Amino acid sequence: MIVHPGFNFGDEEIEGIWVAKFEASMAEENLNTEANNNVTDKTIRILPNKESWRYIQEGNIFKVCLNMKENVEYKLSNTSDTHQMKNLEWGAVSYLAASQYGKVPAKNESGAENGGKYNSYVAEGDYEANVNQSTTGNITGIYDLNGGAGEYVASYWDNGSNYIKIYGTEELFPNNKLQNKYIKYFDKYEVGTLEINEGESIWDIKSTEGNEKLYETAKEKVELAKKKKGDALYEAIDEWSYFGRYAKTYTEGSVNYIEYGYMAWLQPTVNETGQLVDTGENSLWQYGRSFYGNDYTLIGTYNIPFIIRGGVWSDGEASGIFAVDSGGNPNSDKRFSTNNCNRINLFLYCDISMKNLRITYNLI
Repeated sequence: MIVHPGFNFGDEEIEGIWVAKFEASMAEENLNTEANNNVTDKTIRILPNKESWRYIQEGNIFKVCLNMKENVEYKLSNTSDTHQMKNLEWGAVSYLAASQYGKVPAKNESGAENGGKYNSYVAEGDYEANVNQSTTGNITGIYDLNGGAGEYVASYWDNGSNYIKIYGTEELFPNNKLQNKYIKYFDKYEVGTLEINEGESIWDIKSTEGNEKLYETAKEKVELAKKKKGDALYEAIDEWSYFGRYAKTYTEGSVNYIEYGYMAWLQPTVNETGQLVDTGENSLWQYGRSFYGNDYTLIGTYNIPFIIRGGVWSDGEASGIFAVDSGGNPNSDKRFSTNNCNRINLFLYCDISMKNLRITYNLI
């Protein structure tokens, strides 16, 4: 038996973590604008039936969560270490929910059309009446991990993209590399040599060759990410999609044209010789799926290097606790989760196969 890797915090194996029971909101007025929300001087609240804190970029999310431990208002102990949830910690919670001791939250499509709350349960009432959105099937569990708004986690593709410091902020990622003092707070994912060497230039090739390179960069990411265990990501994958080019077909007069350069999520399609095939479709959104509930699996691109979990309300059945996407920018559909390493309450042990779990928890 081994301890789930989500409980390795830096060089220390911790006994447990607190996980925010609800999505993060703010004590101040939420104007739902980037100018108002993409800041670090507002106060986090973890309460039910509150509008989630969105329109905030990855780096500022991290700073807001880290600042909680300095705020006497939260009355945290001196062993507390508040931080944005990492991908491995998301994995620990997801496996708890999927085990015999938990419950995978029901699929739910509510969102902006139901009061703009981006709570997965707000359309029908408060959290006590919607325990199907809890990771335990009762009020003791964690809510808002499925649908609602996508969850930025403290995890990124280490590809050297300038967008690492743009979205992650230069304070955390000078020269697009994470400062050493923050290493324990982030999960870093490797990328292949093609993405490192050619980077953004791959996106400028509007042809079959360009699509093949985009596909290869995504494939390298998938293979490298399999080295990381416990994140409920690539070990849960069934099929994946990459953000590639498709050929727009159109007709002028009596002449048919094919024009490359349009982007969509594509599943790898190859012919009998293994060569990537152009689809020629006008519009494609071929979401890859996980083994769990068909949650989508989308491999991030060079310029959106931070990882998103949980899916978005508008994706309906494709969203879920095993869904994965990438981003980093302030967005109306993206929010965040907080964690507190407090040595108290969530204990999860698992075997190497990640199939048999033994958990003791007391989430409030």
